[in-house]
Amino acid sequence: MARLKSSPVPFFMVLSLAFILALAAGCATMPSQWGTPTPTPTATPPLTTTAIVTATPTPMVDQASCTVNSDCVPAQCCHPTSCINRAFKGVCNVACTASCEGPIDCGAGHRGCVSGTCRVVPNPTPTGTTPTPRGGYSH
Repeated sequence: MARLKSSPVPFFMVLSLAFILALAAGCATMPSQWGTPTPTPTATPPLTTTAIVTATPTPMVDQASCTVNSDCVPAQCCHPTSCINRAFKGVCNVACTASCEGPIDCGAGHRGCVSGTCRVVPNPTPTGTTPTPRGGYSH
């Protein structure tokens, strides 16, 4: 039987090619440990300057502004002395006395929109009469 003589050159070429391919595949999937330096933590210096904040001032909303009488409600829950726009009225959950104390109590006055502002408008009182309480509620 005749034996073929193989040359060592193709064997080393195949081996070299396999090594290069393995090396290239490893570089493509492994992160480089030498290319990116590790950041060194540094202390944060204390703040030495003061920031100046400039803001556009919000316009003041007049709580008594109105366009019609129904915009206005008594400002206080019991014995109100003034009126405000209903958008600014809080919840009233207190019991009031039946006494006539405020300018709106017992029919002495009513709420109204006068020149764009919620105001207490006095009711005309007939001569010789006194307003009487109406069930203990102020309106």
